[in-house]
Amino acid sequence: MYRSHTILAETPRRFDEPVVILNEAKNNVFEGSCVYRVKGINQLLLLVECIGKRGPRYHRAFTTDRLDGEWKPCRAPTPRRRSSRATPTRAVRAPNRNRHALLQHG
Repeated sequence: MYRSHTILAETPRRFDEPVVILNEAKNNVFEGSCVYRVKGINQLLLLVECIGKRGPRYHRAFTTDRLDGEWKPCRAPTPRRRSSRATPTRAVRAPNRNRHALLQHG
């Protein structure tokens, strides 16, 4: 995965040379990446889509304190007995709504 920089006045004509920020196997960092600023903790969260060995898609998460910093993978949740928290299709309550939605980004 690469990062590049420009100023607003130069967008989209000119960007700096790309810099590798994650060097992973092709399917471990595939597509659809989005970076979010996490309110209140001065961290950036990167979500990126990946492809499993038999084709199912999943997401990985990385954090850093600045865009040009080192991106560290987030630990996967440890499954607990009788818990559905680690399943990829667990519904989460959408903020300020009375309905549930599956976790998505982008």
